[in-house]
Amino acid sequence: MDKILQIIPAPGYKAVFDRSEEGDYENVEVEDILGETDSRLLILPVVFFALVKGKIPRTGMEETRIVGVYLDPDYGYLELCERGDGRVVYAGRLLGYLPPEAGEGLRLLDNFRWITAARIDARFVDEQAWKSLTWRKEAADESVECI
Repeated sequence: MDKILQIIPAPGYKAVFDRSEEGDYENVEVEDILGETDSRLLILPVVFFALVKGKIPRTGMEETRIVGVYLDPDYGYLELCERGDGRVVYAGRLLGYLPPEAGEGLRLLDNFRWITAARIDARFVDEQAWKSLTWRKEAADESVECI
């Protein structure tokens, strides 16, 4: 069981979760990958960061780490963004944290969208939809460089 040792304020930080299940991608043709991805992403404000001590599963060794804590919107209780004790995080798989700075946060959010759209190794993405998506991203990147 994870034990909170210290609380560290985190004004403005947000946690990004991927709410998809592992089997959701199989045999599904997708027209708009980023649209589907945005519907799977869940962004929650981080209430605070916590210095957490817990045992590493299957080893028995203890570790200390810093973990974000959010208020669960469905159940109304504080929950670690990423648990080290094997318990389920209902928000989804933690992709990472968005900092309070607007510019950097938006760039990171775009990275999270692409990571989720790629489904890590693109095994479950319809090839035509993926080509269409990457073509749009390359075109957008080129237009940004011209500015």
